[in-house]
Amino acid sequence: VRAENDARPADTDYAFSTVDLARARDAQPVVVAVWDTGVADDLFGADRPLGDRLFTNAAEQPNGQDDDGNGLVDDLHGVISDPDAAQTGFTYQPSADVLTQYGPFLRGVMDLRAGMASTEAAQRVLALMRTATDRESLDTLEMNLDAVGEWAHGTHVAGIMLAGIPQARLAIFRSAWAGEARIYHHRGPTDAELAAERANVEQIAAFIRAHHVRVVNASLGFEEDYVADALANQTDVYSTPEAVMARAREIQAHRRAT
Repeated sequence: VRAENDARPADTDYAFSTVDLARARDAQPVVVAVWDTGVADDLFGADRPLGDRLFTNAAEQPNGQDDDGNGLVDDLHGVISDPDAAQTGFTYQPSADVLTQYGPFLRGVMDLRAGMASTEAAQRVLALMRTATDRESLDTLEMNLDAVGEWAHGTHVAGIMLAGIPQARLAIFRSAWAGEARIYHHRGPTDAELAAERANVEQIAAFIRAHHVRVVNASLGFEEDYVADALANQTDVYSTPEAVMARAREIQAHRRAT
């Protein structure tokens, strides 16, 4: 298959159309949001933090209190949800060592997520994975590659949404469970965790309504087979394939309802 793919003539680069409203005098302010695993504050470069491109909830103050009475503390620019108390920023932050070592593989990670396994970048990631000599080392490698993808994806999306639209202000919704390879690694969510997912969705929906957010890009997707693959690792809980699939269907039904 790879040989046949390589023999094909190179595809012509697609000319993506863009919109530039920088000089549109009649363009109105608009609040948009990225609902993902985070958006880095240095979206436009280390010397250009998001700053005035961020939407700010005028009814909230950064004082550790719920000033607007919506049940959330310091929700100035959106809603952040992460079970790790150390991860309170706009974007999930892997360790510096992980970013240094695995950051160069980011393009390949994204290509594989998009189902493009034949690209040069994706092949580098697959070659790296073939160097793993046992289950434990492969597991560690996959977690680190997933962490880099989780760190970057929302920032990528936000850059596309804001490009050429200086009137847009960005709200950020960061849900750790959207990148569930990290928090539900080799297991499925518990009923309590599914309830927490639901509560997070309701908080975000309330924020969208309260602040008239007009456009939300939500990079959320969960396949039943993906969930079943994770559950199959819990052999002490689900002893048969039938039990695995029954729980996978239960989880998917809950998420569809959410």
